[in-house]
Amino acid sequence: MKKIKLFALLLFLNSLIINAQQIPIKFQENYKVGYKDQTGKIIVEAIYDAGSDFKDGVALVIKDHKRGFINTKGKIILPLIYDDASLFFYELARVKQTGKWGYINQKGETMIDFKFDIAYDFNEGLAKVVINEKTGYINLKGELQIPLEYNYGYSASDGLIAVYKNKKWGYIDFQNHIVIPFQYDAAYPFKDNYARVIQNGKGYVIDKKGNILSVFETNPEKREREER
Repeated sequence: MKKIKLFALLLFLNSLIINAQQIPIKFQENYKVGYKDQTGKIIVEAIYDAGSDFKDGVALVIKDHKRGFINTKGKIILPLIYDDASLFFYELARVKQTGKWGYINQKGETMIDFKFDIAYDFNEGLAKVVINEKTGYINLKGELQIPLEYNYGYSASDGLIAVYKNKKWGYIDFQNHIVIPFQYDAAYPFKDNYARVIQNGKGYVIDKKGNILSVFETNPEKREREER
């Protein structure tokens, strides 16, 4: 049994190596971007003004201020018609047309309507969106899961969202329940169950219950000047 598991693991690792070797590499020439394979053979001539690295077999390319997408063979799979765009997350890419943001799939089909003034990539199944300067969060179906009632907010992280309302920061869960009250002058996303916040000019590291775990210096340059 152990030998079978080891063999399966080796096959899996070998497939990862092969896949990595097949991912085109971005290069620049005469201030333009193209793509080569691992041997240096050119797949896409340097014709684009800019381009991303490949993610899930797709790269975002820009030419004449328009965005589109190519596959690993260099074929355009979505034409360069978008005013702005991001890579695909959860099989959706946010794109901008005629002044509004929406979300498409890799076939170019509109999956979430173009109705947002600002839209962000999905993270942990939610995406931050803005309409009329109010921030809320949609799910993968495009449903407004958290209402457009916040002045500002970060993307979902570690199961919580740092949001700003009535001149204070706090944390909510994915059902819009307040987990940590709105009491901070600044608050940052949780990572590995910890977050940094600032309250009354002092910096703290807190856990997901709002307990203070440690203190940090919020303005070290000012402290150095005072000590001098």
